[in-house]
Amino acid sequence: MALHGQTDWNCQGRYQGQIDISLNAHGRKQARILAKKLQPIKPAAIWASDLRRARETAVILAAPLKLRVLVHPGLRELDFGSWQGLTWLQIAERFPDAWCRWTENPLGCTIPGGERIEKMEERFRRALVEICGQYPGQDVFVIAHGGPIGRLLLELRGGEFWEMLQGNCAYSVLEYSQGRFAYQESGKQNARIPRNGRPALCKEPAYVDSVFPL
Repeated sequence: MALHGQTDWNCQGRYQGQIDISLNAHGRKQARILAKKLQPIKPAAIWASDLRRARETAVILAAPLKLRVLVHPGLRELDFGSWQGLTWLQIAERFPDAWCRWTENPLGCTIPGGERIEKMEERFRRALVEICGQYPGQDVFVIAHGGPIGRLLLELRGGEFWEMLQGNCAYSVLEYSQGRFAYQESGKQNARIPRNGRPALCKEPAYVDSVFPL
């Protein structure tokens, strides 16, 4: 299970949510590096969210394996409602109370006009169970987004939500058996987001690998 490659909005600290943003040049490079790392594994299938940044990452991973990318809308990022397209600075200025609740307790926060984390968690898990159930005993690659991946890793590993957010093209290995997921290992660098939810931003042209992943 891997996070999509970098986008310009990741670099700007801008909440993408379910807005359909493409990878940038560095994101495509990240995906090619990840494809090389994972090439020794021969997955039965590669699945991705239907959002472009995940699909583009998956296509790069699938090319050397000569696999077709399959898509599932249940793998989408959290719908951030009124926050989509805004930077965290803009959100903090326009929605100060909601922003404070989000940074202190994201799992208990309702984003204006957005999706509840519990609903995202339910659809994401349902999608993963549906996918994994088709390939018993086989490896599958899933390309998704920071919010749902972070929430699942929090459940499996414990800790703080912000600590579970991965950098672009970071991956985790999970085992699925009898309706349950177990964390195995990660090949990743965490996204550099402190507890207050403020991201480390890119300073062009020196792109970094771990920026704002939501």
